[in-house]
Amino acid sequence: MHRRDKRIDWVPILFAFLATVFLITIIITSHSDNSDTTKTFSPKANVGDTGSLQANISRLEIEPFFITNEGQLRPEVQYYYRGAGTSVYFEKNKIIYSKAYGSDETVTYSYIEEFANANQTTTVTAKKESEARVNYFLGSAEDWKTNIPTYQELVYENIYDGVDVQYRFSDSGIKSDIIVRADANPNIIRKKYTGITNISIAQNGDLVLETPVETFFSRKPHVYQIENDVEHIIDATYIIHENNEVGFALGPYDTAHDLIIDPILDHLVSATLFGGTATENSFNIQQNSSGNIYIAGVTTGALAETKSPAYDTDYNGDNDMFVAKLSNDLTTLLSATYIGGSGNDWGRVYPTDNSVYVLGFTASTDFPTSMTDYTTENGGGTSDMIIMKFNADIDTLAQSRYLGGNGEDVSHELLFLSDGSPVVVGYSASTNFTTTTGAYKGAVTGGYDGTLTVFSSDLTTITASTYIGGSGADIISDGVVIDNEIFIAGTTASTDLPTDGSSYQQSHGGATWDHFIEKVSSDLTTVTDATYLGGSADEFLFPFLATDNSSLVVHGITKSSDFPVTSGAYDETFNDTSGSDTYITILDNSLSNASASTYLGGSATDNPRAVIVDNDRIFVAGYTASTNFPTSSTGYDTVYNGGVSDMYITQFSTDLTSMTASTFFGGSLAEDQYMSLFVADDGSLYVLGSTKSSNIPTTAGAYQTTLSGTYDVFVARFYTALPNTPIITTSSTPTDGSGTISFTVDVNDADNENLKLLMSYSADACDGDTSGMATSTLGSIYSFSQTTGSETVSTASTSAWHIQNLSTASNTNTLQIAWDTQTDLPSADGWYCLFIKTNDSISNSSYASTTVFVDNTGPTEPGALSVNTTSTTSVVLNFGAASTDTNFSEYKIYYEATSSSVSLETGTSFTSSSDVNLATSTFNGATTTTISGLTPNTQYITNIWAYDTYGNTASSTEEVSWYTLANTPTSLVSASTDQTSLAVSWSANSSADGTQYYAENTTASTTSGWITDTSWTSTNLTCGETYTIIVKARNADNVETDTISVDITSAGCGGGGSGSSGTGNIIPDTEIILDKPT
Repeated sequence: MHRRDKRIDWVPILFAFLATVFLITIIITSHSDNSDTTKTFSPKANVGDTGSLQANISRLEIEPFFITNEGQLRPEVQYYYRGAGTSVYFEKNKIIYSKAYGSDETVTYSYIEEFANANQTTTVTAKKESEARVNYFLGSAEDWKTNIPTYQELVYENIYDGVDVQYRFSDSGIKSDIIVRADANPNIIRKKYTGITNISIAQNGDLVLETPVETFFSRKPHVYQIENDVEHIIDATYIIHENNEVGFALGPYDTAHDLIIDPILDHLVSATLFGGTATENSFNIQQNSSGNIYIAGVTTGALAETKSPAYDTDYNGDNDMFVAKLSNDLTTLLSATYIGGSGNDWGRVYPTDNSVYVLGFTASTDFPTSMTDYTTENGGGTSDMIIMKFNADIDTLAQSRYLGGNGEDVSHELLFLSDGSPVVVGYSASTNFTTTTGAYKGAVTGGYDGTLTVFSSDLTTITASTYIGGSGADIISDGVVIDNEIFIAGTTASTDLPTDGSSYQQSHGGATWDHFIEKVSSDLTTVTDATYLGGSADEFLFPFLATDNSSLVVHGITKSSDFPVTSGAYDETFNDTSGSDTYITILDNSLSNASASTYLGGSATDNPRAVIVDNDRIFVAGYTASTNFPTSSTGYDTVYNGGVSDMYITQFSTDLTSMTASTFFGGSLAEDQYMSLFVADDGSLYVLGSTKSSNIPTTAGAYQTTLSGTYDVFVARFYTALPNTPIITTSSTPTDGSGTISFTVDVNDADNENLKLLMSYSADACDGDTSGMATSTLGSIYSFSQTTGSETVSTASTSAWHIQNLSTASNTNTLQIAWDTQTDLPSADGWYCLFIKTNDSISNSSYASTTVFVDNTGPTEPGALSVNTTSTTSVVLNFGAASTDTNFSEYKIYYEATSSSVSLETGTSFTSSSDVNLATSTFNGATTTTISGLTPNTQYITNIWAYDTYGNTASSTEEVSWYTLANTPTSLVSASTDQTSLAVSWSANSSADGTQYYAENTTASTTSGWITDTSWTSTNLTCGETYTIIVKARNADNVETDTISVDITSAGCGGGGSGSSGTGNIIPDTEIILDKPT
């Protein structure tokens, strides 16, 4: 049966996006560039049928939202949120939390959080309008409410002088931030609770709010300031005042900067209990390729629930093993089964792609087996190992068999060789335990020996089996496979293990027990390397082993104050002189060298239970009685919770020089013990253990939130791989007038989840305040370039304010992105802080920020230019009225030989580098400017633009057009003459094609008229006469040039000879006289 919440955090309140008790229609408007489609959907008329609504919401990926009250609720409510069984109502100075209880959720309980003595002028402002619209169709049509807006953020502005409270949605629910402005007084903040029967502060700093139906928790406040992009943590605790009022006690901080009070810093993603009314103890936890979670343990009675079909739904007596399959968010039991006979049975689970192996040991002589040979019978000792193979749903048994002899046989771990063959790791006191021909050791010595047994994947055949050990007692507790070689770790009393001169520790350290590590060939015929690991006192119980596929990490327990640790290690000092410490040691795979080794523990007994290596992180876990066990300031729980023991989880750097994270986990009432952990593909850490504490943390919506028996199993999921904060390497203010700010950002991630890049902005320069941010519009131009590593960027796309589907593995991607400020800030110029963070579907990174100046307001329009004078190659232009702009940069005059309009792309610019007067908005007092280098008799169109520093422009609305003067023709000569005509030609002298010319025979009083040719023939002349020819040109504006002239004599009358000719000269009004022949 599904057990309802007994313990949740009141902020964040987890949401499931289900229908409210009203019939709602939600409208989502698509912002596709290519469509204007509106998507609408409604739940069925039966309000209780919410399944189809939830499915539609899931497909459309609707973000949670706050709904505006437009009369559908009582008027005191301004905004509200509704989720699955939970509602939150926001009034002027108070928030009402309401939760439904009972199987049909018909009974509700509410409590009120009110801001005591708040300003009466406080306003609740909704920000970041979402795409969703909500419609209420209740009663008659005149009472219907349609197209109600929804929002992502609510802000109680100035709820106290200089204090705002912001409510928004995080990845896990509704989140609040209290922003205390510089010089404001945080001591005036008081939250008054109504409907709470008792308020207390837990040992870990959480605020505990007890109601008649449930206990709620507000996590220890996380208070910080940001200066120069660096977060500074401020000491903070809750204070309980009279009348159920709660405030904050803060350590020293800089009153010149804003202070952010965040009531939640919670890395606990999900946590659940599992068990019935008896006692359940856990053994291990694993995940299959589909992401589902498998747990195994033992129970002394009936579980709360099994799933049908299941392999065995009946409790068989004594200790029965159980295997359960949970969804990865720990909210749903997918399958569960008992496994066992009439005696005591213990087991562990190992899911593969399509099957589930179960390994354990049993005292049951009637344990269910499927084989037909001797392995269907118990070996006759106090316990036998058992190995089973199920389908993925653990409802069908494929194979099952005993493994053991006439003594005690116990299995500890199941490994897999490269071909998929399972390897059973354990120990035996049986003298007739199965060994195979050529095995490394064929007989037990010293009372107990370790054992290794290799099976075929279908469990029908033992392909190799051997004892492992020396002349004393030897117990193997764990193992790993590297390059198809088997590494085992255990505890030994033998002084003659097969070490040699290359072994890291060649001899037993002393006392009775040392730990040991050995490397065994996959055919179990040879121990190729071995080492002891210990000091002069006992290393007892069991060491645990992990690998990064090259080196080995051992986590064990020691009583030795001289245990071999390395210089510079995190802790080189034995901590519990009257008890034991744990240790972590890193060995190479030849077992000849320890690259790092450290103690870990407090002043009481610490017991290791698990170790795992994930990329560049080492996790160890166990349970401790040390109240001073080392924890980190960012850990989930930094205070020992009480009882016999608390669990610990600690993260180390791979060189063991630094503890990067550490936390307690447990309740205050009894014993809490870890048994197993693993890191999922999404970077979250799953831990499995057993507890007697009724107040161990669970999360809202978890499968089981209440302790049912003496001991229950618990599963907790921590988020350990927060996305790395992006690094803004370069940024620029707009320089092209488009309002685009380009920036470069390096993005990487600590896990395999795809990233989403989110960008926001706020007014003023960056000062660490993240309140009041608005989402940014990314430009359509962006690019990605890889700097290191092998990750790729997959199907990235801009969508309003984020880039999604950034596929990263571990290293760095460099992104070139542009912010379209003209869309977001068309006229609000000034300094802005640009914020960038990443989200990998579980958590956000911290913000990176950079200050930029936005100026999207152009200069005022300059007055039109006008033509003063022109020449053949220049023009003098008169300035018009001046432009104004606070950030004025310069004028630019663009001109172009065209008859249409001047273009910035094809025109020629005339700037302040050519005329310094263009560098000031007043033209430096000048009234004209001269542009040279033009083409004669050419039409030009020109205009003036004013520019500011950030590329914004304004031009005159009037262009001016003019023609340069034509050049005076040159080289006027006689081309040919006869008795009655003469021909002349001239040079255009670089005037443009199409220039018109005028030729005149002033002697004969004949002309060419205006022609475009550069030659003319004068006819009807008298032989032997001298004629004066002049030529001039004009431009398209009919402005004429000077003339040039030449005297030419026509051919003589007598002999038909040719006449004389001359060369033209520019000689206005000059007569040329030629001597007559005698």
